[in-house]
Amino acid sequence: MKKPSLFKNIPDKDVNNIIYAIKDDKYWKVSEQDKRYYYVIILSRGRTPSFRGRFVRVTGFKAVEADDKIAWFCRKYRVGIVDAKEKRLIGVLTWSAFKRLIQNGEKILGLIRNQSLPPYINKEAVTNIIRD
Repeated sequence: MKKPSLFKNIPDKDVNNIIYAIKDDKYWKVSEQDKRYYYVIILSRGRTPSFRGRFVRVTGFKAVEADDKIAWFCRKYRVGIVDAKEKRLIGVLTWSAFKRLIQNGEKILGLIRNQSLPPYINKEAVTNIIRD
């Protein structure tokens, strides 16, 4: 079986973690203090149109909506940040960025509240977020 391109730079242990998270329909809180925002695994590309953008399938919430700008970054096995109250995808992360940010929930929560969360966060963006 061909390995998805998103798994190229990820260790096998992390690939297994992603697969088990999908099987168990897992999601994680962005911050322990705020139960509105969650990390989820993205399961679709976000091609189906909706009234407010595109539908994206994710773990834990089945389907959420995303703006076209954010839906463009959606790929299977990436991590998304979902606003549970509005059922909207508000950001997309790579797995390596997620692993670094899961321990720094307050920094991400600050970006979300200031409405300065970038639509796509990779390793380089995480370095800037954590450093600030």
